Amino acid sequence: MFQMRLVCLLICLLINPISTSYIEEPYHTLEVPFEVINGTETTEEVFLEFYCHTVTYTKELAIKMRVEADTDLSFAADKCGKRLFETSTDIQNATYYFNREWVQTMLTGIRKTCTVQNEYSINFTMACSESCKGTIYFSFIELKQEELIGIADKTNPMEGTIPFRTAGDGEPTTISSDIGNIIDAVYMNSRLRFVLHMQYSTAFTLEIGKCGLVVMRLEGTDRMFSYNFIWEESKLLRMAKATQCPDNYQLDVIDYTMTSEVAGSGAVTFLMTRTKKKMENHPENEYGLMELALGIPKHHIPPTQSSRCISFLIISLFLVMMAM
Repeated sequence: MFQMRLVCLLICLLINPISTSYIEEPYHTLEVPFEVINGTETTEEVFLEFYCHTVTYTKELAIKMRVEADTDLSFAADKCGKRLFETSTDIQNATYYFNREWVQTMLTGIRKTCTVQNEYSINFTMACSESCKGTIYFSFIELKQEELIGIADKTNPMEGTIPFRTAGDGEPTTISSDIGNIIDAVYMNSRLRFVLHMQYSTAFTLEIGKCGLVVMRLEGTDRMFSYNFIWEESKLLRMAKATQCPDNYQLDVIDYTMTSEVAGSGAVTFLMTRTKKKMENHPENEYGLMELALGIPKHHIPPTQSSRCISFLIISLFLVMMAM
């Protein structure tokens, strides 16, 4: 009878670390204060190894980043000298969620652009028109299951056209597009390309991003304009579609924002093409299989998981000794 209880207890202990929901701890929140003096800008380097590891090994968690300031400011993030995103307009209080897909995409292939010392660091730059101060908060958020996935059986067309009409005076027109499957395909296969064809009646600026964060900005005239995305830009597209915020939990959607100084109209055509030439700097060229390159550098087991395993083994050994 005692042996049966012992077995049941061991099973409960084994299941508990897996099935329990996220419990917030004080050390899970990182506060990064900043101050901008006399309308200049300041940059803070933040090391996010703990957050990247935890999100990578815990599917339900995402990094929560909240920016709070005493006045409006522009906000940008750079990694190893390359821009990750910037705000499309000034913000004062804003919250963003970066899930496992976002983190893995950011880390994939960075060995060629980052050193060991800064592979987990991001530089955040804040700029104000006058003096300002504030804080960037990093923590975790547990996302609901429906917020973690898109529509599993959906398919995206390999090409499509998005019509635009702008009023002029820099007034933005934003249209969302669900092209997550195409972005994933180009990201995973070095022989695929994501291409945009833009035909507009006047000079324009096209911003690509999500949740008010811009990852790319393209400018064109009233002539036909085509753009072929390279590897680093394909990464940014995938990070953009994985970005979430309180107003937008959709995983596979990106936003196109068109502006022009005078009223105009036209369309953006997207398509996926296949070529015999491999994309330059694509990790698949080095690893053979893209699956082997995801999330490089390789992660170690997070301390939270390691400590749970050790505790379980100690308790199990103690109970077995008591039963003998």
